[in-house]
Amino acid sequence: MRKRRESFDISPRWSVTLGEKTSLQMGYSHAETNFPDAEDTGLFGFTSDSADVTLSYQFNPKIQFLTVLNASYFDNPDLGLKTDNYGFTLGISHHPFQGEIKHDISIG
Repeated sequence: MRKRRESFDISPRWSVTLGEKTSLQMGYSHAETNFPDAEDTGLFGFTSDSADVTLSYQFNPKIQFLTVLNASYFDNPDLGLKTDNYGFTLGISHHPFQGEIKHDISIG
């Protein structure tokens, strides 16, 4: 039996160049999903939000350093479930050749 799903999502992103080799990216996402005619089916609506801030420094054409802060929130009132997550990551991205090959290392 098909059930109707209603959802709304918005995910703006911003990017700012702070200097010749430094940039700042910021993002936010908000999503709401509901199943208005799905009582007693095991389908439950939820709300989620997340935000991230990334500071990057282009050391040279092949190496980029990254610092990432992120946070997320999830709420399912029907099940009484709420979660908060926070993160901090340091990383390096290495592009040894022109094309698709790259190496990423992250700690956080």
